[in-house]
Amino acid sequence: MQGYQVAYTNATINAVVAANRYLLQTPIGDVLQKVQTYGKDDTIDVDARTEISVREEVDRFDKRALLITEEKSARVMPWSPEGVSGFNLPVIFVADPTDRSSPLKKFLSAIPNQNLPVSAVVGKSKMYALWERDFGGPAVITGACSAVTCLMNGQPICTAIVNYITQQLFVACAAGIRLLKLKDSTQENPTLDRVLREGKKVEFPVIADRNVEQMRRFVTFLGKEGYKESFLQSKLMSEDEMRKRLYYDLPGGPLRVLYLSDLFTDAQPIGFILANGEKIGEWIHWLSCVHFALLEHDQSEPALKLFEIFHDNPRMKEGISMAPSSAYSPLSLLPGSDDFYLVDSVRLSCHDNPSKVRATLLVAPRRNQEVRRLMEQHGFRRIRFPREE
Repeated sequence: MQGYQVAYTNATINAVVAANRYLLQTPIGDVLQKVQTYGKDDTIDVDARTEISVREEVDRFDKRALLITEEKSARVMPWSPEGVSGFNLPVIFVADPTDRSSPLKKFLSAIPNQNLPVSAVVGKSKMYALWERDFGGPAVITGACSAVTCLMNGQPICTAIVNYITQQLFVACAAGIRLLKLKDSTQENPTLDRVLREGKKVEFPVIADRNVEQMRRFVTFLGKEGYKESFLQSKLMSEDEMRKRLYYDLPGGPLRVLYLSDLFTDAQPIGFILANGEKIGEWIHWLSCVHFALLEHDQSEPALKLFEIFHDNPRMKEGISMAPSSAYSPLSLLPGSDDFYLVDSVRLSCHDNPSKVRATLLVAPRRNQEVRRLMEQHGFRRIRFPREE
């Protein structure tokens, strides 16, 4: 990795670790309080607290960078007035400071002593079973988390995610994809170097055989009005097939991609995950895995494939298309290329609150021929990002 990539990756790690540290030191009762003046109508302290922490870390590192986040998002400016050309794409951080905050609220509300700090009840294996019983497992994938992704020139530079429940740090960047257990979460400030030295390598295995049932087994979000209808519009399968092949319908966003990794230990693999017309903060963090995950036995080949699905008459949420066509998608062809894409800051700049931008994106492991057939049959485009030599 080049020096600037290391620096921005460390800044991204610092942002999620600082949010985690701030949360852990706070009494449980405090983080469950509703916030009156910050963010959305349903914002609670844990949402505001972690977002403010992420914002402070990003501003401390690079005041020129833009931060897209759900409660109080920056307005994206399409150009940064620097450089020889006078028009550089801005550096953008996209954050989901607390994903799965509703399950986290229920989990913490059940703790009898609300004066305990959050650190007293997370990061302990005995608590994983309680989480998995109510909110799905394994906890390393389903836990509430804080996630930040850095984009430079429209390309994913890195992603860092802290799982609040398991107290594990996940990092995806050009130097590798690793999972590090945080030993003293209220004090630690791990660097990329330590993550690479001490972290467990995360692999994304291929589909081992040509079992169509496995290739169509999937995870997506169907938990609110309109999402089932949007899924059926994608023409991936019938409603009866959906019920049969759906593994879990209330997943978190950022960690969902790990259902395709070796951290998911179910006897039957997951054939694909889907961002079902969801907001950018749910799926942007998958792009680093798609970009940097390579086959274990062939480091020249990507381990994951990403496709964008569009609908002829897409449903809308808050006035935003859930499955936009290529003319409106936040993902655009790289100028001068027919094969590679970027996250388009010009498209994002068209929205007063870019955190509300939506898309329908599918990620599948390599050799999922059934997904490949469906994507080609319906004319859905594959999204790839250029690799630096």
